[in-house]
Amino acid sequence: LKISILAGKTDRGIEIRIGNNGETLAKERVSELNERFENALPSMETRGEHIGLNNINARLKLFYGDEYFIHVESAGGYTEFCFLIRAENR
Repeated sequence: LKISILAGKTDRGIEIRIGNNGETLAKERVSELNERFENALPSMETRGEHIGLNNINARLKLFYGDEYFIHVESAGGYTEFCFLIRAENR
């Protein structure tokens, strides 16, 4: 198992990509996850097991707005979880 973490500035903010070369997710599962992350309400309430990604997604929406959420890509034995954060000039 190899894990990669990449970050870079784009015109929309700072893009963070976390991937691994484990099993490829089925297209249906990728669609399900992308829909859930995009449509989730920004809340700090967690339910059940597997709260890690839901927690991160909720915090992205709470801190940056509804247009910031996790996006999943999976193909060829490689899966990535990607998200943007606002770049702030100080």
